[in-house]
Amino acid sequence: MSQDLKNSIARILRLVEENSPQTISQTDLEGVSPHQLRHTFCKNLIDAGVSLEKVAILAGHDNLETTRRYCTPSEQDLAAAVELIGEED
Repeated sequence: MSQDLKNSIARILRLVEENSPQTISQTDLEGVSPHQLRHTFCKNLIDAGVSLEKVAILAGHDNLETTRRYCTPSEQDLAAAVELIGEED
């Protein structure tokens, strides 16, 4: 991915973060922070099977360890994993 594309994506995410308070106030998402939107974006990409490296680029992270935080499984993720080996009827 070119540096120009990386910069464009990072700029878009910054614009979303900077402008989301005004945009959110016009929706039913009151109380949702820019960070929560960013986290949801990254977590959804990871849950969809997008590689950590690609998510890092899309999020504008220079360090994979920053992106790795979005890989922490939720209780729902863990329950779904256990269900994969659940008893079959």
